[in-house]
Order: sequence, then structure tokens, then C-alpha cells
Amino acid sequence: VYEELTPLLRRIAVQNREIHRQMAELKRRKEEFDTITSNMQEGLLVMDGEGDILSYNAAAKTLLGVDAVTEGENIFSLNRSAAVRRSVEGALAGEHREERLEANGRICQIFANPVFREEEIAGMILVLLDATEKEEREQLRREFTANVSHELKTPLTSISGFAEIMKKRHGAACGYGKNSQKRFITRRSG
Repeated sequence: VYEELTPLLRRIAVQNREIHRQMAELKRRKEEFDTITSNMQEGLLVMDGEGDILSYNAAAKTLLGVDAVTEGENIFSLNRSAAVRRSVEGALAGEHREERLEANGRICQIFANPVFREEEIAGMILVLLDATEKEEREQLRREFTANVSHELKTPLTSISGFAEIMKKRHGAACGYGKNSQKRFITRRSG
């Protein structure tokens, strides 16, 4: 061993230990991030400025209807729909975008946000929410309202007609007497 190299070897050993420590810390943080995002019901995709996927969770795969996602793969290789395209393009233009995506019998709401680094767009985050149940409930509410409205129309029309007749003073204009008025007032619908 050359004595001249001893200080250099010590520095290399110190730097090597520091690199291993930093790598262990990065690995711990990534595992923590993966644990948090894997327990989310919402789909999460983190992408660079080219639309290449840096990170994702299992819910994103499910909501997009894909079996596998490879880090570094472009978002458009997973889904080429107009909603995804508008979301990505909007985020890359620095805008917050919200879109509706229908895929695999599911309805998803997409929220796209740009990620800035020193006032430049460094990437984007897409959050996918499963809105299928919400849409189904809204459809049921509309159907229920339409049915109730239809079912109430006939009795309300009858009531309105009887009210018009009773409104005429003593029924003179229609040729009805007091006995007819009493019959209309006490009549029950069928």
C-alpha cells in the first residue's frame, strides 16, 4: 500500500459510507411513500415533464384498467383517451385540469396538477377518483324525481280543476248550485 494514497482511500471510505447512508434513507422514504399510496382508494400517477411515469399506485392501475405499469412508461401507452390527453396537456401548460373518464364500465374523475421547480414545470400529478357510485346515485335520484313528478301530476290536475270550479262564486258561472259544490268539496279521489 502506498502511503500517499491513504488519505484518498480514507476519503473514499467516508464518502462510500455517506452514499450508503443516503441510499438507505432514500429507500426508507420510497417504501414509506409506497405504503401510503398503496392504501389509497384514489389512483395516483406522478409523471415527469414528458408524461413518463415516475410513480403510481395500485388504484391507478385498476381505474385505468391496465394490468401492469412500468416506471418510465409514457401515460399515453396506458390510456389514449381524450380526457387523459386533455388532462396531461393542461397540466404541462401549467393549468389545473378536471376531466371525466369512462373506462371499463367505471366513471373516473381526473384531477391533473402541474409540479413546478423554480417556476418551470418539472412534471405533473394525476389523481383518479372512482365516481361510478356517485353517478349511479345521481341517476337514481333523477329517475325517482321524474317518477314522483309523473305520479303527482294527475292528482294535482284534478285538485286544480276542482279548485277552479269552487273558485267561481256559488258555481253560478258554470251552472252549479250549492249541492254540486258540496259534492265537489267532499269528493275523494279514486
